[in-house]
Amino acid sequence: MKNLAAQPDLMAMLELDVFSKDTQKKLLDRIGDILEQRLLMKARELLSEAQQEELKRRMLEDGDGLSYLETHIDNFEEYVAEEVHALRKDLFSKKEALVERVEERT
Repeated sequence: MKNLAAQPDLMAMLELDVFSKDTQKKLLDRIGDILEQRLLMKARELLSEAQQEELKRRMLEDGDGLSYLETHIDNFEEYVAEEVHALRKDLFSKKEALVERVEERT
């Protein structure tokens, strides 16, 4: 899922591009984790039990279920956009606290 968060526009879209490169990297890692969790939760609603088992198997093997979701969920890109938008709203409401926590870990 890291490739999702590594999109160059994401930091600008989330208005986090004003932070140092080090802080941006940490934020991107965390955002990638959050997006992955949200998309996996959505996948549970959309995939059959057999598909969920296959997804679990693939994630255990290589840790990346994104390619499986892209091929097994219709309009996957729309779900990603929806989750990015929802995450953006969440981040704006918690932006200062999030940045403080990230910078404390530096």
